[in-house]
Amino acid sequence: MRINKYLAHCGVASRRKSEELILDGRISVNGNLVMDLTFIVKDGDKVALDENPVRIPQNFEYHILHKPKNYICTNKDELGRRSVTELISSKHRIYPVGRLDKDTTGLLILTDDGDLANKMLHPRFQIERKYYAYTKEELTLKDIQKIKKGIFLARRE
Repeated sequence: MRINKYLAHCGVASRRKSEELILDGRISVNGNLVMDLTFIVKDGDKVALDENPVRIPQNFEYHILHKPKNYICTNKDELGRRSVTELISSKHRIYPVGRLDKDTTGLLILTDDGDLANKMLHPRFQIERKYYAYTKEELTLKDIQKIKKGIFLARRE
């Protein structure tokens, strides 16, 4: 498994942040500093961050959450908005499987199990999803045709 993916599975950081840790010279494998982003971690390798051992958890966490309005589906937001991960108390680095926009409410799964998340989200696994949208007013046939073509929603700040 590539080193950045391994670190993400360990809960150290996201894959991108893990790459920064690698390039900063903070990751070692079997006592040797690794700065090659293509490095492959093999079974039995001892990986460390700042000389502290890291391992893929043997027990994963799975949470089901009804996402409230005004929360976003990310672990970190540069704009300081509230994240769904703040609603779950965990020592693990959990993240939402999929996305609901800030104004949408609905069921979310949060986990630290990257393999499960990938199997649920990647198109090659063909997991069917259904979304239900409720409106204040009844939609006309013309409204439905517009929706099927796609609607641009302006960004709100």
